[in-house]
Amino acid sequence: MIALIFLAALQVPASERVGPDSADLHSTVPAQVQATVTLSGQVEAPTGEPLPGAKLILGGQEGKVAEAVSGADGVFRFDHVVAGRYLLKVEAEGCRPVEMPLDLAATRRPPPLAIRMKLGVAEEVTVTESISEDRLAADANADAVKFDDDLLESLPLSDGGQGLLDLATDFLSPAALGASGVSIVVDGMEAGDIGVPMWNVKRVVINRDPYSAEYRRPGSARVEIVTNDGSRSHFHGGTSFRYRDSALDARNAFASAKPELQDQRIEGGFGGPLDGRGAAFFVGLEHDNVQEAKVVNARTPGGPVNLAVPATRQSSGASARVDLRPGVINRLALRYDFSQQLDGNRGVGGLRLPEQAFDASDRQHRIQLSARNFWTDHLLSDLRLRLERRDSRRGAPIGGPAVEVQGAFTGGAPQTFRSQRTSLAELQGAASYTRGRHELRFGGGLRLQFVEATDRSNFGGTFAFASLDDLARRTPLVYTISRGPGQASLSWRDGEAFVQDEVKLRPDLRLLAGLRWDWESLLRDANNLGPRLALAYSPGAGKTVLRAGFGVFYERLPGDVGLRSVLYDGERLQELVLSRPSYPDPWGSSAATVPPSVFRLAPGLTTPHLAQTSFSLERTLGHVHASVEYSYLRGADLFRARDVNAPRPGTGVRPDPRYLNVVEAESSGHMRGHALTVSLRGRLGRWLKATARYTLSSTRDDAASTQPGAGLSLSLPANSYDPGGEMARADSDRRHRFNMATVLKLPARFTLGAVLAVASGAPFDITTGSDDNHDTVVNDRPPGLPRNAGEGAGMARLDLRLARLFKAPTPFARPHSKHGQLALGLDAFNALNRTNAGEYVGVLTSPFFGRPITAQSARTIRLSLRYQF
Repeated sequence: MIALIFLAALQVPASERVGPDSADLHSTVPAQVQATVTLSGQVEAPTGEPLPGAKLILGGQEGKVAEAVSGADGVFRFDHVVAGRYLLKVEAEGCRPVEMPLDLAATRRPPPLAIRMKLGVAEEVTVTESISEDRLAADANADAVKFDDDLLESLPLSDGGQGLLDLATDFLSPAALGASGVSIVVDGMEAGDIGVPMWNVKRVVINRDPYSAEYRRPGSARVEIVTNDGSRSHFHGGTSFRYRDSALDARNAFASAKPELQDQRIEGGFGGPLDGRGAAFFVGLEHDNVQEAKVVNARTPGGPVNLAVPATRQSSGASARVDLRPGVINRLALRYDFSQQLDGNRGVGGLRLPEQAFDASDRQHRIQLSARNFWTDHLLSDLRLRLERRDSRRGAPIGGPAVEVQGAFTGGAPQTFRSQRTSLAELQGAASYTRGRHELRFGGGLRLQFVEATDRSNFGGTFAFASLDDLARRTPLVYTISRGPGQASLSWRDGEAFVQDEVKLRPDLRLLAGLRWDWESLLRDANNLGPRLALAYSPGAGKTVLRAGFGVFYERLPGDVGLRSVLYDGERLQELVLSRPSYPDPWGSSAATVPPSVFRLAPGLTTPHLAQTSFSLERTLGHVHASVEYSYLRGADLFRARDVNAPRPGTGVRPDPRYLNVVEAESSGHMRGHALTVSLRGRLGRWLKATARYTLSSTRDDAASTQPGAGLSLSLPANSYDPGGEMARADSDRRHRFNMATVLKLPARFTLGAVLAVASGAPFDITTGSDDNHDTVVNDRPPGLPRNAGEGAGMARLDLRLARLFKAPTPFARPHSKHGQLALGLDAFNALNRTNAGEYVGVLTSPFFGRPITAQSARTIRLSLRYQF
């Protein structure tokens, strides 16, 4: 079984020629008067990685025309090929031969080919023009988005890895993100962040193989990162510098003034062979010094406050990877990553006054070892080990109370002070076995985590007022404060196992069937079996593919929720809540009579799951892949928080008098989502590459505490005795979304990259600003009004990058390349300077009710210089 991948949207680099020029097919006509073309591409191993040493034979009517061998990066090239019909045969050690018919026209440039080999030598498979087996493969869905490093460099991306993640998230399904947010997979292992410099990112794939049993999350919630593995034949690398000065920027719509700020970002990478026996390395470095304005738009007793507060972020990163390749398929890779970020003036903006600012720091070390072995003609295995340690700190010892007026301002001393160290060890193993029509994939893994934390947040206490008038009258609604040692540790384990079989039922019909099991020690729920099923059918000439799929995907309990249940147990930390206290001294003589509030995991807590069903129609139109997909997503047993000790309706009596609030994390939420998605990706001529996606969707849930991308929030429903009454539009529900990423090649070696994001408005909640049901939580809504009854304005953002390429000297000789490349770039983020509203205020007592108080960044201009060899 052969997989042939046509990456029409992504041009495979062909700068490294590794084979001889082809001879003429039609020997009766002089070669100098015949139209010729260049045929290039890349050969991939069964795992999707570049495959060096593959033999390629280009044959015509009279026999062999030319022969080539793929280079260290899997790249091959045939020059001066006369237009006509050919048969390309590809052979590699331990892989089935491929025979691919080609029709090369003189009037157009053939797109680069990407040929993925398959394990086994038992049979030779011919790929006909009528049915491309790659297009039927489960991992060849047309709505997948693929970016290589060259394409990423041509697009306007801000903030390094975060900018890349923002771009990728635009092409994911907000509903499928669930409580865990984006699933980031780096070199085959799920990680909490990208964690490597941009020079180390070789390829990004979004929504590939959406129903694979190997992955915990659906493809529509998954971003896969492949890091740079260096070259075995030559040295390569470069450096880049980016600079921004606020003098060139537009003023934020909610700021009365524009502060003087500057950004500098320097990064680079270098790699190449270590010896002559197949070893290679790559090292990447980056440093970012960012100054940005956090806009405060609040109302205090002294009047409006409108300030642009400077905030700083310094981030550094390094990554080093070494690859040893004892054979064509076998590989051993070791990667070390380091990242550090220091933030100043975090916590400011919107209603939060400058005095709420605090500093934060994060430091992370990661080691990942990967081994790939080819055991027989049919068996391939992958073994991965990851060790990680992360240290984080937020805030400083607290010096006084905070004051929060609903919908007006939050001031006083910042109440954030915590530190945490997380250690992780993870082992994964997977194997592929190919026999006849079957491709069997199976494996599993185990992850161990240990957390030590100190949390002394809100030790100064917080007064909450319903309105500015109540503040003037000194009548707060609620006062909360935490006390205790505030130290705890927690360890837990996650396990997984999967098996799947992709079988060719007929030349035009393929089926993937799989089963996955997930388990974690924080939950006493081991019966988490998730079936996966995907079907692909290509009728007629093979340019159309019909797909259907179904899968069940289990969520994980966020580690911070488990840690909170250990901290806020009434001993390590006590949360004390007073209703209608005096101000500014809330206690008087009542300190000994206040029962504590606690947080815990609900008995019988089960694992949430998402069930996804989809049907799609794919069509190849020249060099453009188009797809239309309908998907339905149902979530059950979703995590949310609820006060099980809230005052009973009618009596106002709490069930357990020993405590005030008993907040439990339980699995009782629900979600329903429908989406119709139209996707296009490909190229028009030699000049334009584009990926575009439009989605019409509707998502409803009753788990208000679940914020896609932000983990589990501990906010409570308005009525803890009727959490089902929260069913309404999801916080992330935007009915219309359109996203596009495109690169246009212009004359005189100019390129123009563009990223466009357009979406309709998101909902926001409307509340009274008071504690009407006396449960000490200020989130009550007007009678009869559902959750998320308000709707904000839509957004539109266009980012542009204009670059000019120049030839430059190169310090190292590279095959068939005498020059390096220098690129001068100009980036414009939010180029149209549209005001895109951020946070809306839904508090009825607020002077800002129904209006936004923040906006996304105004137009920002950045200059860049990049040298590459």
